[in-house]
Amino acid sequence: MMIAPLVVLQLALVQDAAAPAQPPAPAAPATEPAKPAPTSFGELISLEALEQSLRQLAASSDGKVTLASIGTSTAGRSIHALHVTNEPKRKVPVPAVLIVAGLDGWHRSGSLVAAGVAERFALEQRAAIDARTVLDGLDLWVIPVANPDAWAVGLARPQDHAGRVGARIDDDRDGRVDEDAPRDVNGDGLIAMMRRLDCPSDAPATRVADAADPRLDRAPDGAKGELAAFSLMVEGLDQDGDGSVGEDAIGGITVDANFPHLWREFAADAGRFPLEAPEAKALAEFIRTHPGLGAVYVLGRQDSLARTPNHERRDITGRTPVFIDGDDKALYERIGKLYRDSTGIERARDAAHEGSFAAWCYAHRGLPTFCSQVWQRPDPSPPPEDKKDAPKPADEDAAAWLAWSDRDQGSRGFLPWKPFDHPTLGKVEIGGWAPGFRTEPPSAMLPELITKHAGFVAALAGESARVRVERVKAREVAPGVTEITVDLVNDGRMPMTTAMARTNDAIPPLRLRAKVGIDALLSGDVERRIERLDPGSRASVSWTVRRAPKTHIEIGVHYPSGRFDRVIVDDDALLYGGRVLEGGWEW
Repeated sequence: MMIAPLVVLQLALVQDAAAPAQPPAPAAPATEPAKPAPTSFGELISLEALEQSLRQLAASSDGKVTLASIGTSTAGRSIHALHVTNEPKRKVPVPAVLIVAGLDGWHRSGSLVAAGVAERFALEQRAAIDARTVLDGLDLWVIPVANPDAWAVGLARPQDHAGRVGARIDDDRDGRVDEDAPRDVNGDGLIAMMRRLDCPSDAPATRVADAADPRLDRAPDGAKGELAAFSLMVEGLDQDGDGSVGEDAIGGITVDANFPHLWREFAADAGRFPLEAPEAKALAEFIRTHPGLGAVYVLGRQDSLARTPNHERRDITGRTPVFIDGDDKALYERIGKLYRDSTGIERARDAAHEGSFAAWCYAHRGLPTFCSQVWQRPDPSPPPEDKKDAPKPADEDAAAWLAWSDRDQGSRGFLPWKPFDHPTLGKVEIGGWAPGFRTEPPSAMLPELITKHAGFVAALAGESARVRVERVKAREVAPGVTEITVDLVNDGRMPMTTAMARTNDAIPPLRLRAKVGIDALLSGDVERRIERLDPGSRASVSWTVRRAPKTHIEIGVHYPSGRFDRVIVDDDALLYGGRVLEGGWEW
């Protein structure tokens, strides 16, 4: 079967203007910024079309990319993973970076960026990064659509329900299921928000229009005698007559709230138990069966890079961090700076970490896990006139989004509030933010975003912990008695394990085990453990053993990643040092 050709990646080379033949030569024109390389993942398409592009990427990569299924969704769709490597049959294991995206239907651009990063690395000879050098010492795993069911629905559901899958749930506990979902009441094809103007005493008004821009709203200032004018709710009908609108939505479990760390036991969308959703279980099983992961990069609703997470936030017990431990703060600060320098992204929206995939990877598995919201609000163009006495908006970020929509996006980001006679609520206004406007970047931005995130992944790869045996020394301290010293070093820029991994023992320490009989071991324990090896630091472990001439002693080096090496000490080691035989995985 013929495979459709993949769009070829190429660097946009800037051609210098030809100099005139007659002197004097004019000043050289300013060099224009290089355009981002083309990509096959530059616009939102259907899930089927995206999967076809992934298959084409694997088919055209000369074996560097393999596409596999790691599980199936609630509706039976495959959850695909791309493996990008320079050496498909690599004998000596190397660290790996995992990229996960597409956990809900309101962040589909993250899936395109993740797949685009894989494409950049696969076609390194034409990419704007030195992918070959990166892949010589690292493998890349990409799960672009971790929740294909929600991805397929996309923006058709409100944002709060965009990641739900599976069994129907009685959200409002009235004995009926999915009977009062948000819906398009005014027939404009979108589910927006409603301002209820005639509010009864049992559901009083809570908001006022912002004087800076009446399209926005804020809480009334009681000290100034302000009275609330309306309440805000999702567009819908009170179909079950309980006085609430759109409170029992279609769909069941929010996948990115179904992981064990700080799982919200009584939340309607968190599932009956952690990992109930097959999508969540598939991701957890992938993490469990891939012990060599050096870092996880999640593209979606959370952020831990544009802003360093608050390490002081704890759960109700005061013992468990919501996201990062204080001893890992310096790591997240350094990687955050690397991210900001690579992508230019310095803004982020707030999002809960409780029950999320990223929080579980870090807190329960001990993996360095970093989150990105893919893009940030661009700066709006300057206003046509500066009104010095204009009131200041209550929410400056929302006002900036609105300004960018008005001045740079043809006002596509906000639906004007329009009066509507609601069948049960009376007078309302329907409008608000256009679905996805603040979560999905315009398609024109995607090629550049892919290039920037690929650059960050390449830089992140250079930060990985790289623990190795630096030297093996052997000396004869008495006839038939040998002292063996193994020196280890971390050449990378990350610690061997995170502080959280050391706290919860999620990742085993580095172990060195001497294969000698108890009678031959004169000093030192048979197994020695190294709990911590920070960037650039070293550790030494010594044994004194009885060793007859023409025999050898073997020491197994078991790394936290699951890799192991063998150290051989024989007669030659007394002159030249011991030999290190690189092994493989012991899992």
